[in-house]
Amino acid sequence: MSAYTTRASLLKKVNAKRLAQMADDTNPNADITDATVIAIIDQVIADASAQADLILQGALDMTDGDNTTSIEPAVADITLYRLFNRNSYSRENPFAVIYDDAIKTLRMVAKGTYKATTTDRAKAAYITYTTDRERIFGRNTDSDDPLSEL
Repeated sequence: MSAYTTRASLLKKVNAKRLAQMADDTNPNADITDATVIAIIDQVIADASAQADLILQGALDMTDGDNTTSIEPAVADITLYRLFNRNSYSRENPFAVIYDDAIKTLRMVAKGTYKATTTDRAKAAYITYTTDRERIFGRNTDSDDPLSEL
């Protein structure tokens, strides 16, 4: 089982102190370099990657680095949501919206509505919306289009 995101990717979305506190909320002085914090984050990354595998159900060849790079942002969002939820059940999760979007995106990839693509790993193109005409992030006017109400 592969991890589809990294601690470095998470640190691009959340500052180090907040990420450490989300991982170890029992220690107000948690540091991103603490072994406990690293172990917790790595486990949550593995759990989020496993969740992505379950949703995708083999729709992508995950041995292809381009595919793993293209779903990385979604897996990072799922990881942040899961980290916050570990010990924060009484508070509203600020990552809920990005989590929902990530799950929807992965489900569309699994159904073939979206195609994971990237031509430049440094830029990590996210997901390409596909129709019969292969438009990028286009809208389809068909009533079954999940994006038609946007």
